[in-house]
Amino acid sequence: MRANPRLARGTSIFVALLLVWIVLDGTDDVWVGVAAAALGAGLGVWVAPPASVTVRFWGGVAFAGYFVAESFRGAADVAWRALRRDLPIDPHLVRYDVTLPPGPARTLLAGVVSLLPGTLTADVDGDGATLTVHAITPHPEGALRALEARIGAWLGPAEGAP
Repeated sequence: MRANPRLARGTSIFVALLLVWIVLDGTDDVWVGVAAAALGAGLGVWVAPPASVTVRFWGGVAFAGYFVAESFRGAADVAWRALRRDLPIDPHLVRYDVTLPPGPARTLLAGVVSLLPGTLTADVDGDGATLTVHAITPHPEGALRALEARIGAWLGPAEGAP
């Protein structure tokens, strides 16, 4: 027997919203958080289109760790470059062909590219199949592929999607 996908999605949204509420506000008035999370989950399921990805919990946990580590590494790298007298930077644009399927995973990739040391999404072509990335380090393609793999492990194609 297969679970109702809308119910599963709504439950996931509810849990995520409630966790955000608890982290930001604590548990003193958790009943208000439960009501707000339920309202948000109901609206999310009613308004949003059907899910185009399968969200993998452990992939999300792994991505969160990767995101935090790369954010600190990127900040340290850029700070080191800025403090050097010889300013070791190589500013250039790189076109990167995305292999993730269209949808939330591509959108997340375009937004998160900036966590890599000295990179920024400068342009997104069409449906996100090609990113133009501004980089200050030579050959950022390896780091982009690693980031794309992490996102793909978290947000894979929906079951039954091509």
